[in-house]
Amino acid sequence: MTRKHRTFGASFKARVALAAVRGDKTTAQLAGKFGVHGNQVSSWKKRLLEGATELFAARRDKKLIGRVKLDSSISSSPVAANGVLYIATLRRLWAVQARRPLTNDEAAIEN
Repeated sequence: MTRKHRTFGASFKARVALAAVRGDKTTAQLAGKFGVHGNQVSSWKKRLLEGATELFAARRDKKLIGRVKLDSSISSSPVAANGVLYIATLRRLWAVQARRPLTNDEAAIEN
């Protein structure tokens, strides 16, 4: 009898990873309790520990890179991917990318 492939949500993975980080039970005990393989418990724990610094660093790294005047109100949540911010309005889909900083020579020419 084969077991059906299961997918786990982010909240479940976080619960398992936090229990593993807590350290009061072994990996095997946690795997039995949550019904997953021990390697999954270890993997999720590792991902949690590696990504923990990004949670706190992300807030400080925010900076204003410019302002964009849109033709109408935003109709959905902006999405960032590959250094581009995508914003959907009722009329258009905007792709906003930060300009590279000007070199000293380019800044002197522009002024």
